[in-house]
Amino acid sequence: MKTVRVDKSKNRKQQALDIVKQLREQTGERVTTGQVLAETDMSRSQLGNKLSELAGDGELVRVTKGVYDLPEHIDESEKRQPEEGKLVEVNELHDLGKLKKGALEKKPDRLVQIPLLSIQASAGTGGPTLKEEVQEYISYDREQLRREIGADPDDLAVLTVQGISMKPTLTPGDRILVVRHNGGALKDGSIYVLRNPASGVIVKRLFWETETAARLEGDNSRVPENEIRADDDGHIEGWDVLGQVVRVQQHL
Repeated sequence: MKTVRVDKSKNRKQQALDIVKQLREQTGERVTTGQVLAETDMSRSQLGNKLSELAGDGELVRVTKGVYDLPEHIDESEKRQPEEGKLVEVNELHDLGKLKKGALEKKPDRLVQIPLLSIQASAGTGGPTLKEEVQEYISYDREQLRREIGADPDDLAVLTVQGISMKPTLTPGDRILVVRHNGGALKDGSIYVLRNPASGVIVKRLFWETETAARLEGDNSRVPENEIRADDDGHIEGWDVLGQVVRVQQHL
């Protein structure tokens, strides 16, 4: 294979696109995240962000988990529409707080009250699983949530971040708005809240390596990664996927 040339005078997003184009031309095949990573000095999380941005801009098409191609090589039936409402790439909840439809305290006007739960999402090696009680309710605009996030307010909850593994995206004390995970495929490059008996509750970014293998990674490069096994139905071996982070309120 020919050498891939990276023009460091370009921004990282353009560098990623150039690498994909060169690999596609040299191999004649679709390009994986791992192949691009081998040709760049970006971290896996940085590269994942740039590839996701390129897919959202229409410069690339995400064919399947961790596999990208150029639009001119894609049939119309394979093209995916860019996702809406991802203000911050964080992830999904399925049983957090065991909230039921209509369980939220609502006002008759345009505001809806989303529960702030006592459980904390550890952006680190994990923390104890706290009892999931409602501490208070936080007001959000109902129609804005539906328009920008595309989620039913009854499927939302707010958690507080602790730990530093997701810095600078998430810092201790930040509040994250999480969409409950009700099954289905997990999104490459998105941030999820997960739980297992040994580690408690954590918040990490998920990257697909293959169809059945993924990696949990913090945005802080000094924190070690977690290799995991997963499937298309959103099941991760040894972990409960609680939800996807869709918005962050920075702690000042």
